[in-house]
Amino acid sequence: MTKVVKSDIYKTQELKNTWSFNMYEKYKNASSTWNWSCLPFGKHRESRGMWTKVPPKTSGSILEIGSAGGGAYEFMKNSGIIDLSDYTGLEISQMGHEYSKKKYPSAKWKQVDVTQYKLNQNYDYIFERIAIHHMPNPLSIIDRFSKKTNKAFSTHFVSCLNGYTISDLSIARYRHPNGDFVFFDIINVFEVIEILYQNGFNRISLFHGPLHEKVDHDPLALQYISPEIDMKKRFMGRCYVFATKSEDHSSLRISPFFARSLFFNKKLINLVNDRTKRMCEQRNGVLYAGDKSFAGEKW
Repeated sequence: MTKVVKSDIYKTQELKNTWSFNMYEKYKNASSTWNWSCLPFGKHRESRGMWTKVPPKTSGSILEIGSAGGGAYEFMKNSGIIDLSDYTGLEISQMGHEYSKKKYPSAKWKQVDVTQYKLNQNYDYIFERIAIHHMPNPLSIIDRFSKKTNKAFSTHFVSCLNGYTISDLSIARYRHPNGDFVFFDIINVFEVIEILYQNGFNRISLFHGPLHEKVDHDPLALQYISPEIDMKKRFMGRCYVFATKSEDHSSLRISPFFARSLFFNKKLINLVNDRTKRMCEQRNGVLYAGDKSFAGEKW
């Protein structure tokens, strides 16, 4: 399903140094870039307003994949809403790990390669934001970590609606300042939803953000995508997926929503609504909820 290139460039590089370039400094003091839509708390998001709604006070064990400079942790700490007494952050960057460990010593920070990390316990909440799509075989990572999630899982990634997930350095990649390549995965959102459903999540909310900006075909560019990839036909964008497990283990419910900039893109909206509705109907005709109107909505 997912094509992965076993590139020596990627396998032999020192990832802890690759992810410690100067521009990584921007992830320090980055709490202002976080909001509740990125985090795995609250109820199933069955209305647009629930994506940004402040959740109730929450306790439980939390695992973050790709914690960078601890921006998510700081955002939650400043909110005073989330109990952070059992918080673990996984990060490959030497710079990010050392910074988080020094600034937020009460949390557990682990410098690890997530693709090789073995979870020895379950967590109530697991989340990531634009981290997994830099790793090889992202669907296997989502599968592995969501299996270890008790209550809610959230992820944010570069997405597509058509075509299988791509995880292939020869087709799409980033080039870091030191010359190392890292993955630029294009993840099929429906494959993600199917994995989450198979792992026990029956309340899934999807927010499809604006379409992805144009990417250069120059193989020496900072961000490269092969000319064989038609970004428009694939409907490349950025998606948030928030998944929870209902207490009564009832049938699957999917709630898709869209950025306001997609209002006139009926082809994209119909594709998402039709595909998710069909996914639900194939599972005993269960409930389905989707955007009906953008009138008066804010995002």
